[in-house]
Amino acid sequence: ICMEYNATILQAVHWCRRKKVPFLSWSDGTANSEKAIGKLQRIFRKYVIHRAAGFISSSTATMKHQISFGAMPELCHKSLLTVDIDKYLMKKEENNQPGKTLLYVGSLIGRKGIDLLIPALAETDRAIHLVIVGESPPPESPPARPRPTAG
Repeated sequence: ICMEYNATILQAVHWCRRKKVPFLSWSDGTANSEKAIGKLQRIFRKYVIHRAAGFISSSTATMKHQISFGAMPELCHKSLLTVDIDKYLMKKEENNQPGKTLLYVGSLIGRKGIDLLIPALAETDRAIHLVIVGESPPPESPPARPRPTAG
């Protein structure tokens, strides 16, 4: 299964063709989310799509986008990006916080902006209960200290 359309995927597609290994192209891009892609990126998509044995899309809009690049509709399958929310639901009596509740779901990494969310909430005059669901990557090990040498 090849995801997206970059140089690594082009190499994988080429390898699959040489070895006669069928592959699936998976995407979550839509005509709207990819409206600003360049000419070379469009060529990459067409190259991958015209050689794929099948297609996995995350939505109907993604499936339509794959078809617009040449995917055969009968080879397209939707695999919605969903989560079983039952394990995250709180019973009404558990959620007795005053005001509104804001749910953040995502990785606890810098590029997600959680470091901006918390100070922003502190600036509001409303009672907002923040619930954070996510994991952070393991911390990096500190560099090893040089051992003293006998001298």
